[in-house]
This record gives sequence, structure tokens and C-alpha cells, in this order.
Amino acid sequence: MRVIIPDGKRWGLLFRPVGLALAGFVLLSLVGAAGTFVYYYVRYDRMIDERLAGPVFPNVSQIYAAPEKLRVGERITRYDVATQLRLAGYSEAQGDSPELPDAKGRFRLTRNGIQVMPGPDSYFAQEAAELEFSGGTLVSIVDLKDQFARSDYQLEPILITNLFDQSREKRRLVKFHDLPQNLVSAILAIEDRRFFDHGGLDYLRLMKAIYVDVTSGKMQQGASTLTQQLARSLFLTPDKKISRKLAEALVAKQLESRLSKEEIFENYCNTVYLGYRGSFSIVGMGEASQAYFGKSVTDLKLHEAAMLAGIIQSPNRYSPYRNPDLVLRRRKVVLDSMLAINAITQKQYDEAVQTPLGVRSSPEVGGEAPHYVDMVKRRLLRSEEHTSELQSRGLISYAVFCLK
Repeated sequence: MRVIIPDGKRWGLLFRPVGLALAGFVLLSLVGAAGTFVYYYVRYDRMIDERLAGPVFPNVSQIYAAPEKLRVGERITRYDVATQLRLAGYSEAQGDSPELPDAKGRFRLTRNGIQVMPGPDSYFAQEAAELEFSGGTLVSIVDLKDQFARSDYQLEPILITNLFDQSREKRRLVKFHDLPQNLVSAILAIEDRRFFDHGGLDYLRLMKAIYVDVTSGKMQQGASTLTQQLARSLFLTPDKKISRKLAEALVAKQLESRLSKEEIFENYCNTVYLGYRGSFSIVGMGEASQAYFGKSVTDLKLHEAAMLAGIIQSPNRYSPYRNPDLVLRRRKVVLDSMLAINAITQKQYDEAVQTPLGVRSSPEVGGEAPHYVDMVKRRLLRSEEHTSELQSRGLISYAVFCLK
């Protein structure tokens, strides 16, 4: 049998249609991919613009207890007053440090008393005052502006809860400058060490995650930056599809072009889910600080900040009420990471590792004053007008009732 081998020219003629078809397919694929990219870029571009044009977070209506009025001669200590101010969102001033511009207010413990300094976000406008105590009794109240003596002084009302329309979230918004450095360092150390250096995607971390997953044969390494996590919580769904991951990367890059790093970090701290309290979800570092430690986020200590940063990974698994030993181990991982990047000293590390969790006792299901809260919400939702206000505005004037 004779085999005829065509020459090079005939081979070229034979495979030319195949080559043209392949080139056409590649070209169409590239055009399709480019078209898809442009479509989703424009889609998310509009979505991000609309979300950032107004309030990033939904307005809430707030229910406060009646302000407590202190009177000269009343049996109370400066530490009792400090505790109440912390619950109301005040932070403790250290030395001669200036007041936070957006804080509810600050207080400073003196030798025999306490100075109370309401901030611009205080519920009512009143002057700063210094309260003096002796033997567990309030003996004098002096206005710090005119130095006049007063017979009484109202403390900041304590926030009982927030009202949402259909949401079961509890959230207290914080500003970037409200966050203590230990909390910022703890979050960066355990979640995204290169946050202030990358542009939304950490390619080095991504390559490391891919390598670990390939060599281990398991999808166990997370490579999402804080910006990607914020993109997911604000605009996307939590599923793990490749299409969602690509969208997440796209939105992250767009967020980096619109917001400063401080704004991204602030929004992240206000959106991160940190467990539940009764039937409500705890959302954001501000609410978590109050829920777990009963204090303003500005007053968090190192071991408390490390715990909050540690439970971000899996808030329900790392519940300090159900799995305290597991949370202690997780907190140590965060402290190890902080020590590794020199965010804390060895002495600070040793002290924090030995400190108990110190969380508040587990609150009752339903949150604070559940029957009272339900009554207020029913009254607000009786009419369409109030329903609209509850969903679109933060109502505070409705919310100040005496619970005594």
C-alpha cells in the first residue's frame, strides 16, 4: 500500500479553515468576555454610586431610657456615674487628651470626683460639670463653664435598643477615629495585614492561598481582603461561586477608587457580623463592644479588642458564652499575630494572654426591656406615615420614655 504524504503547502491549505475557525472562536470569546466585564462594571458602578450617594447604613429609630437626674446629697459614687456614662456611650479621657469630635461625650475621673463633658452628639445640650463625692455621697456640682454651683445635673440617657422595620440587627455606628489602635491592629493582624498597602486585592496572599489549597487538596485558605469582605456584605451574596468571587474582586477595586482606606475600614467595622444577642444579630464593633463588654468601643482594652477581632472568622462558633475555652485559644492566635507584626510588646502580650475573657453575663433572649420595646414599635407602626418614618428616618424624639 502506498502512503501519500502531502507537502507543506497542502498541509497549510488543509488546516487553514481550522485555524480560521479557532481564531474566530478566540476572538469571539475575548469580545464576549470584554462585553461581560463592561456590563458588570457598569452595573456595579451604578450600584455603588447609588449606595454611597446616601447613608451607607439604614436609619434606625432609637429608644432611650429617661435621663437620670443627680442631686446634691444623693448616695452615689463617682464609679457608679462612670459606669452609667460608659453605658451611654461616653469614653474616658486620659490625662489632658482632647475630646473626640464626634463622640457622645467624655468623662475624666479626678481625685475625689468626676468631670462630665458632653460632646456634639449628646442627646441634650448642657454644660460640662464637675461632680465631687465624699463618703459615697454627691456633695457638690460645679458648672465648668461659669464655675457656678448647681443643685442637680442630668446624665446622658442610656440607649435601650434600636428599632428597624423588618431587620433583626442591632448596630451602633462608629467612626474610624473612635476605634482604639489596639482594635485596628488586632483586625489587621488577623484579617488583612497588608490592608494599607494593597489596592483592594492582595495578590501575594492570593497566590499563597492557591498554593496551600492545591498542595493540601482542600479549599481551606481564605484570601479575601477587608475591602473584599466589605464588598460582599454591602453588595453581594455570601455564596462561594466563582462568579461571585469575580464580582467581589471587581467591586473591591471600585470601592478602593471611591473611598479612602480609613473610610473602607470604618465601613467594615460597621458591617461585620459578630454573633447574636437574644433574637437580634450583633452587627459592627460598636454594638459588639456594648453587647460583650458593656462599654464604648473607644474604651476597649487589648485583650477585649483581640477577642472581638478573633471572633470575626466564625462568630457563632467562637461565642464566648457557648465556647469560652475555644475563644480563649482564638484570642491567643490574634495576640500571636499582633506580636509577630510588632503591634504589641512582649509584656503587653503576656498580660493579655493571662487575662480572663471578662465578657458580660449572657443577656436574656429578646434584649433589653423586650415588652416595652415591642409596645413602642407597635405604636410607631400603627399608621403608614409612621411606618415610612421608621424605615427612612432615625426617630429619637419618640424614643425617650421613663422606664421606672
